[in-house]
Amino acid sequence: MRHASLGSLKEAKRQAVLLALESHTALGITEVVARDVPSEVSEHPVFIEDIYTGARNRARYALVEGSDLGVGLQTGCLSIPCTGLMLIMNVCAVLAGDNRVLYGTSPGFMYPPSASLTSEMLEKFIGIYSGGTQTYISWAAEAVSMALGAFEFGQLYR
Repeated sequence: MRHASLGSLKEAKRQAVLLALESHTALGITEVVARDVPSEVSEHPVFIEDIYTGARNRARYALVEGSDLGVGLQTGCLSIPCTGLMLIMNVCAVLAGDNRVLYGTSPGFMYPPSASLTSEMLEKFIGIYSGGTQTYISWAAEAVSMALGAFEFGQLYR
């Protein structure tokens, strides 16, 4: 059995990876093991470099002997220039044993500056902005799916 190691203990992130894997059966990964690893960035990074770095670090630290893939998910807030508004996005990094890192992102959405950034509020706004069609899990799964797709067709990136 092939498995991926996820750089987070959050069950919602593990469920997002499992959901994305349903569309990437050619990878043959059927199990996702959650690991407590550092991102080495702030809890809610605000610079694009930090969001990608956090995802990459989580994937790198999660990839241990016996794992087929390391997966890292990092949510962050980007300042939208000249507006004072924030855009929330999720970045996924997928890492294999050859140290190739491939990325995918979720759709971003504007986050009210007066709202605190908690898991509960994030889930609430994802539901509101998507008209009730998305949850955190399905939103994060989009980032994972895009990264897994890049991994599946990795020969395009060599």
